[in-house]
Amino acid sequence: MEAIASGRKAAIAIDRYLGGNGNIDIKLFSPKELNPWLGREEGFAYRRRVEMPTLPVEDRGGNFAEVELGLNQALAAEEAKRCLRCDLRLQIASPILPPEKWLEFGTATVADIPETEGIYQLLDEDKMVIYIKGAINLRKELEDQLRTNPKAKYFLFEEAKMFTMRESELLQQFLKKYGKLPEQNLGLEEDLY
Repeated sequence: MEAIASGRKAAIAIDRYLGGNGNIDIKLFSPKELNPWLGREEGFAYRRRVEMPTLPVEDRGGNFAEVELGLNQALAAEEAKRCLRCDLRLQIASPILPPEKWLEFGTATVADIPETEGIYQLLDEDKMVIYIKGAINLRKELEDQLRTNPKAKYFLFEEAKMFTMRESELLQQFLKKYGKLPEQNLGLEEDLY
């Protein structure tokens, strides 16, 4: 940041020295609106870089001549066809992300949960699973958790007739991934197997 500020100060001083008013924010050109259509071009990924013309090896010794001669107009146009249109990157909108799989743990969202068998997982503010439990009545169990579990900020649920088996599967997956049970499921190791 300091280097940029120093560069601006130097540019203002140079402009004043050369007879300007020190205003370096003048736009010297107005950018044209870019066409966001990229289209499709067969073989684009296989285009090779244009080879830079160089001074012959025998002419390079004993002088300070430039070795790379630069591209002529035809070669420059050919090389420009390899452009990836990076100038459009700032105009491309962010992708619409899929909705989060977890829900806010609150009265309104719990009220929409069906009163059926299933499994739920409670997550803390860092979206780390803290509790996994099967239930005969998902909504009733979650309402109880709302009153008694202040750490829970998010939750997941799935309907499952065989909720005890699914509960065991989820606990075993968590144990395999983290080497321990969720903090509020501690003491259940013997029930898993």
